[in-house]
Amino acid sequence: MKLQVLFLSALLLGCCGLMDMHYICGQASDPNVKDKCMSSLALSDRNVTECGEVGNATMREYCIMRVAIVTLDASKCVQMQTSLVDQCANVVERIQQNNSFACVGIADNETMEVCRIRAG
Repeated sequence: MKLQVLFLSALLLGCCGLMDMHYICGQASDPNVKDKCMSSLALSDRNVTECGEVGNATMREYCIMRVAIVTLDASKCVQMQTSLVDQCANVVERIQQNNSFACVGIADNETMEVCRIRAG
């Protein structure tokens, strides 16, 4: 519980410009916390480069997909290294076409939610 409060406090302070979130994420001793922090930061900054600092390969791929979805930039998908690259590009394209089935088939819940929000 204390870790969650600390993480949320740091995130809020970082959003306000009072703390360097990249530094804070990098200092996380738990790899899972660090990965979630970097993934959240990448989404907030709309920066796939920050996704590259996510250690877990699957989380890194979905981080890139979320940034591509939010920015509606399928060219970001080519930075992925798995078969998700095609799904990423297809999702972005379907959102751009206002396809109501744009988010179907996304296995990651966080990415699915970002897709639903972006698709409207």
